[in-house]
Amino acid sequence: MRTPFRSIPILWALAVVVSCSVGVGVAADTINVPSDYNTLREALMEAGSGDVIVISRTTLRESVSVRNIRNVTVRSDRPNSPAKIVGRYDDKPVLDLTNCRDLVFENIEIQSGSVGVRLTGSQKVKFQDCTVQHNFGSGVVGVDIETQGATTFSLVECVIRNNPGWGVERIGNPDRIQDAQIEITGTTLENNQLGGFHIQAAVATAGSSTFTRNQGYGIFVDGLATVTFNDQGSPTAVTENALGGILVQNASLTLKGAANVQANKGPGIRAENAQLTLDGTTVSQHEAPGVLYVTSQGSVLNSTIQDNVGVGLRLDAQSVVTVSRSTVARQGTNGIEVVN
Repeated sequence: MRTPFRSIPILWALAVVVSCSVGVGVAADTINVPSDYNTLREALMEAGSGDVIVISRTTLRESVSVRNIRNVTVRSDRPNSPAKIVGRYDDKPVLDLTNCRDLVFENIEIQSGSVGVRLTGSQKVKFQDCTVQHNFGSGVVGVDIETQGATTFSLVECVIRNNPGWGVERIGNPDRIQDAQIEITGTTLENNQLGGFHIQAAVATAGSSTFTRNQGYGIFVDGLATVTFNDQGSPTAVTENALGGILVQNASLTLKGAANVQANKGPGIRAENAQLTLDGTTVSQHEAPGVLYVTSQGSVLNSTIQDNVGVGLRLDAQSVVTVSRSTVARQGTNGIEVVN
């Protein structure tokens, strides 16, 4: 004999389950430091996916090391005043992020660590309007290891300055170059001791950024790395760097847009066993050759090479370079020189 009333509690229980499942995870929380948690590390460890951590204290003094954090935003509570994180230990990074994903740091100043930020096996980490300065090594370092996977991150409207190492260093896995990525947009890298930006065995896209007054090269590309600049807004500027503007070794670099490589102490751009393409680039006012190809290949298109103290464009007999719709003028010696 059927008993129809038995279906009622079953349907009621199902409705409760559905109602509960819909409510879980819908509303993101805002976590305040130090009101809710004393430290940023505690807040990150307790944050759920989609949460926003707001730092209301002017300065946090801590070295933050976290793993496996997902989909969290960290920002200052004042849009026009950054929150400052000062490293507690000079032998540890200020921010050490391992196997994290979809993190955003906005309007944060990071300083006084062994490096400012170290990312290991972390993906889709974005720094927006951040300053990384006065660390004891490099400013921002991204590395890949086989057990953690590739690191991908972006710097947007940031300032990386006054670090004894590189401003930004991106070291990838030679076996997984295409997975190791970095994006640099509207960012300034200045007065870093080893140089502005060093990339090895990785892929970079960049634009509208400034590399200036670094004690090494403004940009150093090597180890099979591929770097493409494509300016959509203000032109990229590589100026007044002590060893030279750009060095490309066993790698590929494309400057497309209106990049300005100017007044560096060494050569403007030097390519060794490399692929170098200039399209719309201005190279001027260097004490050494403006552009130098050594056992390399590439093209100089729609570009201007002028007012260099030495040779404008020099290539050796092993290099193959196409020059088209470009101006090479007003050099201290030869405009274009081919040497054996």
